[in-house]
Amino acid sequence: MFLGRVLLTLAAVLLAAAPSFAMDVYLVAGEFTKNVNGTPITMWGFAEADAGFANIGPASSPGPVITIPPGDTVLNIYLRNDLPAATGESVSIVIPGQFAAMNPQFAGSRVRSFTHSALPGGGTANYTWNNLRPGTYVYHSGSHPGLQVHMGLYGAVKMDAGPGQAYPNIEYGSEIMLFYSEIDATLHDPSPAVAQPLNYKPAYFLVNGKPYEPGDPNWLAGAVTQNILIRFVNAGLKTHVPTLRGGYWKVVAEDGNPYTYPKQQYSVLLPAMKTMDVIWNPGAEGVYPVYDARYFLTTNQVSGGGMLVNLEVGEGVPGPIVVDDAYETPQDTVLEVPAPGVLGNDTGLLITAELVTGALNGVVALNPDGSFTYTPDQGYSGPDTFTYRAFDGAVYSATNATVSITVTATDNNPPIAVDDNAITRRNVSVFINLTENDYDPDGNLKDSDGNVAASQISLTPLPSGSNSATVQIVTNGVIYTPARNFTGTDTFRYTVTDLAGNVSNEAIVTVRVVWFSDR
Repeated sequence: MFLGRVLLTLAAVLLAAAPSFAMDVYLVAGEFTKNVNGTPITMWGFAEADAGFANIGPASSPGPVITIPPGDTVLNIYLRNDLPAATGESVSIVIPGQFAAMNPQFAGSRVRSFTHSALPGGGTANYTWNNLRPGTYVYHSGSHPGLQVHMGLYGAVKMDAGPGQAYPNIEYGSEIMLFYSEIDATLHDPSPAVAQPLNYKPAYFLVNGKPYEPGDPNWLAGAVTQNILIRFVNAGLKTHVPTLRGGYWKVVAEDGNPYTYPKQQYSVLLPAMKTMDVIWNPGAEGVYPVYDARYFLTTNQVSGGGMLVNLEVGEGVPGPIVVDDAYETPQDTVLEVPAPGVLGNDTGLLITAELVTGALNGVVALNPDGSFTYTPDQGYSGPDTFTYRAFDGAVYSATNATVSITVTATDNNPPIAVDDNAITRRNVSVFINLTENDYDPDGNLKDSDGNVAASQISLTPLPSGSNSATVQIVTNGVIYTPARNFTGTDTFRYTVTDLAGNVSNEAIVTVRVVWFSDR
C-alpha cells in the first residue's frame, strides 16, 4: 500500500563520474491477498527484489515506484513470474511513453502479449529501455492486459530532468503522487483465470492503493511557498477527473510530454493508463480536498469513501535537515557504507537520499536508504567529496550535505617504464628522452618541474650489440653515442625509480644507427 506522501523507491546504481549510465531493477510478479475495508481480495502485484532475486519484498498493487535518477539513459528490468503455474498466465512489462524494442507474441491471429514474457511458476525475462525521457509513466504487464492489469500488475515510473526539476525549466520544491485504480472483486475471486473482464463493475475506488475512509489523516503536500508537483496516474479502466477544491494548478505535462503552454485548471482528465503532471502553488496554508468529479466516492456501494484525499499545506512545513559526513578509506580500496549511511545523522521522517554532485576522484553509488559505495580512482590518494540532499516524500532539504572522503596512501605503486625507439646517424650522438612516455599510478615519478633526475634512471645491463657504444645518463634520459663507424640496430634496457624509491619494470630501448656521413 502507498502512504500519501511516501513514495517507495527502488535502489539504483547512481554513478557520478560518467555522463550517463543504467539503472537495474528486479521485480517479481506474485499473488497476494489485499484487505480493502475488511474485505480480503485476491490480487496480483509486483514485488521489489535485490540482484539475483535473493531477497524478495512483499507484493503490492500498485507495485513499487521506479525512480530513475536524472541523467540515467538506460533502464533494465529483470522480471520473475511467481504466479502459480496453474494460472497459465505469462507476464511481461511495458512502459508506454518510453522507448524499447518490442517482440509481440501471437496466439493464432491475435496478439497475446505486446512483448516477450516470463512463464508462470518462476520463469524470467529481461527488458531494456534506452534513451530515457523525464516524466511520469505507468509500467504494467503487457501480457493478457485485459485481465492482468486489472488484477494489479502495474506501478509508476518517474524520472526528473534534474534535482528538483520535473522537466526542463519546470522546477518544484516538493512532490506527491496520486495513483488511481479500481477493483471489481468478482473479477478476482474465486478464480481470475475464468473471470470475464468485459463484465466489469468495480466497487472499490482507490488512491495510492486504498479507498478513503472517514478519519483518514491528511496527506502532507508541502509548504505554502513551494511549487508542489502532483503526479497523477490512472491504472484503472474507468476515466477519473481529480478535482481540487479551493484552488488551481498548472497542468504541465501529459504522459511524460511537457506542454509548451501550461494550462491553468482546477481538474485534470485521467482516462485509463493516463498520467498528468501539475504544478500547484497553494498560496495559503490549509487542507485542500482532491476528489473525483465523476463521483467515484463510494466503497462497495457505500458513500463516504472512494477517490478522495485531503492535501495539507503548512506555513513553512519543515523539511529534512542534512548534516555533513566524513569517511576514510585506504588507497585502491572500495568504501562500502551500509544503511542508514549518510542519513544516520540527518533529521526527518522517512527520508531518502538523492545524489546531487558526484566525486571528482572516484565513483559514487548512493542508494535511497543512505547506504553507498565509493570507488577511488586507481592509485589516487587524498581528499574527495560528493553532495546529496534528503527528501521526505513531500519536501526536500533546504540545503545539500557534503560527504568528505579521505583516501589514505598505502603501499606505493611502482612506476611503469615504456619501451622507446630512437634513430641517429653513424658516429653522431643523440639524446633519447626515456621518461617522456613513462608514468606512475601515484603520480610521484617526476619532480615539481616535471623532470626525472639522472639518479632515478638505471641501465640494466649495459648496452649490448655495439661492443663499445657509450650511454650517458642525464635528466629525463640518456645521451647515446654509437661505436665508431657502427651502423645497424643496438638495444639496451633501463629501469626508472619513483620519488618513493619504487623501481619500475625493465623497458627496452632500440636504437637504429643509419649510414650517413657526419661531415
